[in-house]
Amino acid sequence: METVNRPDEWKIEQGLSGAKLPFLDQTGSETIAIAAHKWEGYSKDEAAIKAVGDPDELFVRELEGWKGYVEWEKYLEKKAKAHKILTSQTFPPNPEFQMGPIPDTNPVLPGTHWKLWHHAIGGELTDVPEDSWKTVLREKHPDMLHLLQFPYNGEPPKRLVTSKAITPNPLHFVRNHGGIPLIEKDKWRLT
Repeated sequence: METVNRPDEWKIEQGLSGAKLPFLDQTGSETIAIAAHKWEGYSKDEAAIKAVGDPDELFVRELEGWKGYVEWEKYLEKKAKAHKILTSQTFPPNPEFQMGPIPDTNPVLPGTHWKLWHHAIGGELTDVPEDSWKTVLREKHPDMLHLLQFPYNGEPPKRLVTSKAITPNPLHFVRNHGGIPLIEKDKWRLT
């Protein structure tokens, strides 16, 4: 039997190849197909990034004993400089690993973009992705279901949560929206 279907038609019909399909802009009188963004490789405007300043001087440790913490909300100029660093370069697209078969083992998504962004900004944020993961491995139960390495997202198996009347700290689920700062015990404070 002859067909005019493209070879991956079944994946498209099942919603498994969304990144290959165009967006349809139907706001006007005619529908316009907008092709999915194609990765054109890395680009980095070194001069623009250098003009921002030295990351080791711009993004310094602000609180004594708090490694990996940078205050953004109080310092809009610092936020703008970080924005300039990030927009002066490109980062690879997310891999379409979501479209493959779900593995039987616990896949930990690395959080590649978040890691690349922290490394690109530099300064106090350079080591945050690696420090955060080391903290998770040190403090969390070995049976935690790690979903996202950075920023960390993990959940305990239900059998462990329900095995005791009070859930121990190493089994509490975590959904971080950034790195885990390394805070010296005697320097910690809540304001």
